[in-house]
Amino acid sequence: MKTILVATDFSPSAKNATDYAADMALTIKADILLLHVYQIPNALDEEDMMADIKEYMHELKARLIRKTGGKLNIKTDVRRGVFFYDELKIVCENVEPCAIIIGSQGTTASERLFFGVPSVHAMKYLRWPLISVALGARFSSIKKIGFAFDKVIDTTPTDESEILVNGLNAEITYT
Repeated sequence: MKTILVATDFSPSAKNATDYAADMALTIKADILLLHVYQIPNALDEEDMMADIKEYMHELKARLIRKTGGKLNIKTDVRRGVFFYDELKIVCENVEPCAIIIGSQGTTASERLFFGVPSVHAMKYLRWPLISVALGARFSSIKKIGFAFDKVIDTTPTDESEILVNGLNAEITYT
């Protein structure tokens, strides 16, 4: 079965991205995997933090089930990791998602400096199609998919891209 991996940090942007992913998953008949990667600051108790994370994840999953009328198969994965990208890559290698959806963070240069832009790093180095969803963006339909790359290599996600193109009845362009 096709799977859309949705990376979430439970921020408003990430919640919007999960809504976008749910609507897209309904369109292309895909499952959803919600992924949260966390770090433990020295001052926090991991047990308490995990309890909160599990509650947030349960609420997010329940909200998506209500939104879609229970029509989607939704799984969750919570992982402890030093670097978000490394954990995301491990999950992608195991799941082989047809797409990764992540909420875009930071609109100003200072926000991008302080919060980072994990989606930019993931777009550059992961071999799976990644959609960065802006806060407030809604899924309606995707008619054209741009595939930008420096050169075609063995890790170019052509199979995953074709799943999206066919599932969305879209056109793909290579630039």
